Amino acid sequence: MLVNIRFGQWSAKKYDKSVSGEIERHHNATNAGRYNKTLIPDAYLANIHSIVVAARGFLKEQTLPWGDNSDRLIQSTDVIDFLERFRSYKIEFEEAVAKFISKYQELKQEASFKLNSMYRESDYPSIGKLKKKFFIEVSCLPIGNIDDFRVKVDPEELDRLKSAMEKEYVSRMTDATQDIWDRVSKIVGHMARKLSDPDSIFRNSLVENVKDLIELLPKLNFFDDPAVTDVIDDMRTLIVDPDTLRTDSQIRSQVARDAQQILDRLGFSTVSAAA
Repeated sequence: MLVNIRFGQWSAKKYDKSVSGEIERHHNATNAGRYNKTLIPDAYLANIHSIVVAARGFLKEQTLPWGDNSDRLIQSTDVIDFLERFRSYKIEFEEAVAKFISKYQELKQEASFKLNSMYRESDYPSIGKLKKKFFIEVSCLPIGNIDDFRVKVDPEELDRLKSAMEKEYVSRMTDATQDIWDRVSKIVGHMARKLSDPDSIFRNSLVENVKDLIELLPKLNFFDDPAVTDVIDDMRTLIVDPDTLRTDSQIRSQVARDAQQILDRLGFSTVSAAA
C-alpha cells in the first residue's frame, strides 16, 4: 500500500506591504524585498513543528520511497501497526496545538506591544479559523494493478500503456530497493569506520542501530529480494556486546572487517557510506 502524512501548521508570519514600501522609499529602492512580520514568536510553535518532523521521520523510517509525490510504500500486513504507532504522534500533536491555542489571546496581546504600530488585528485568524490550520493525518491507498483497466482503448494503445506502466513500476521498485542499500551503507559504514580506528570512541547505539535495521529490513523487503535477506544474515555477525568491542581489540578488528566486507559486497566503500 501507499501511505503519506498530510499536515498543516500556521506559519505565524505575515507579509506587510506597507512596511516593505516604507523600507524601499527610505533606501530609494524598487522591488528590493518583502518584509514578513513575525506575528507570534517561533518558540511558541516550535514544539508543534518538532512533532511533525518526528512523525515524518517515523514515516520515512518505516517505509520506502515510491514515486516523486512523497508517497511511501508499506506492506499491507504492517499498515495496522503503522497506524497505531502514528496515533501517538497525532495525539501529541493535538495536545500541543490545544496548548498553543489556549495561550493564543495572551500571545496576541504580547505581540501588540512588540509590533507596536505594525500590529494589525486582521493579521490574526479567529480561534475557529486557527484550529483549522493545524492538522496531521495519514492517507492510505492501495497500489493499482497494471492489468486492471476499466477504460475502452485501442488494444495496441492498451499494450503501450501497460508497457509504460510496467517500466515505471520497475523504475520505482529499483528506487525503493536502493533506499534499502542506502540505509545499510549508512549504518554499517558508520560501524566500519568507528571500529577500524582503535582510538575511536563510540556509543552503544553503534550496535543498537544495526539491531534495529535487522528488525526493520524484513518489513521493507516488499519484493522478496534474496540479496536483502542475505545482507540481513550478514549483519547478524556485527551484533557484539559494545563493551566487548571496547575491550577486546581482536574482536573489534574482526567486526570492523566483517562490516567492511558487507560494504564491499554491496559495492560501497566506507567513504561513500559516510556521504
